[in-house]
Amino acid sequence: MKRSDDLETDVDGRSAILRKNTLKVQFVLRLFRQLHLENGLALASMKEGHRSYAVSALFDRMARNNWKDIDLFLSNEVVVESSLVLEMSLEVFARGEFGSYSNISPYLESLRSYDAYSGLLVSSLQRLVPIFAEDIYHFSSEEYSGDELPNRKMGEVRAEALRHWVKADSERALSYLEGSASAQDFQTAIQAINSISQRDARTLLSQYEDSENQAARDGALGVKALFLLAEGSLFEGAEVLGELREGGYRDYLADNFASASRAVVEKLISDDPEKFMEEVLKGGLERSSLWMTDGLEAWIEKDAEKAADWVSSRMSTIAPENTQYIAAVYAKEAASQGDIALAQQWADRILDTDTAAEIQEVISKAEASTQY
Repeated sequence: MKRSDDLETDVDGRSAILRKNTLKVQFVLRLFRQLHLENGLALASMKEGHRSYAVSALFDRMARNNWKDIDLFLSNEVVVESSLVLEMSLEVFARGEFGSYSNISPYLESLRSYDAYSGLLVSSLQRLVPIFAEDIYHFSSEEYSGDELPNRKMGEVRAEALRHWVKADSERALSYLEGSASAQDFQTAIQAINSISQRDARTLLSQYEDSENQAARDGALGVKALFLLAEGSLFEGAEVLGELREGGYRDYLADNFASASRAVVEKLISDDPEKFMEEVLKGGLERSSLWMTDGLEAWIEKDAEKAADWVSSRMSTIAPENTQYIAAVYAKEAASQGDIALAQQWADRILDTDTAAEIQEVISKAEASTQY
């Protein structure tokens, strides 16, 4: 018969803790190691005071047996109510040590009250996405609806799960999306299909562009705008953005479009800076103020003298709502050269309060640096 000291060292990483426990707890642990899993789970429900120790012992047993009993383990209602089990399960799945695990439903059910922002939860789900894409997509979608965008961490899990699901069974995934999904989900799905077949993606675009399903239509238009941008057609893509409904998805996509457009802006400025600036000044395009500042900054870097000549010749004919962004560029430029008075003159022409505050901060920092 094993001595109690031997039993204590059988439990990985828990020797110090078990030494502090009673002989009764040691007996429970030994009994759990000897029982079949089904009996062990039953005892866990009866021995509430020793459940955490029992669960730990069962986890050790399953680990040595390649986790083959974990389906049964996580479907036990007593076990899944334990916060200890949740933490240990998450660690197992985050490491990818789930062996022949085949049914994720009871595990996901056990996570309903878990902190959705937990890094451990996210890493666990990411490990399981390739195998249980559809289940994890539904799980990560439950707290969101309509055009609301998910928090960043669970949003990444959701998008990754949807991509895997679409690639594995596009017909089933798209059928579900057409019943209840956001524009962002349609965007993700079409982009996933495009990574497999550009022709199939283009077919979907033409199918959804005129759809009565507003989410499908917006998602398709969003992808079309990004495709145009990738081809270097900045202004055509911006016009497509203008066709989206007002709301969260349009703002989200416009921000992404603007961020991704910097390289295209720099190329267009390199090719023909005056043509680019005149096109931006026509107005009516999403995030045109950003392109105006990005474009002018790129032009100044390329040829400051010609940029200044164009500004001088056009400044009096440009509407104040546009000249303020030109003023912001030159205010920052003057501040960077230590000319605080000139920087302030330019800053005084800025109408937008957020832009004005940003530039004033730049000027203040520049002024402070000149005093040393």
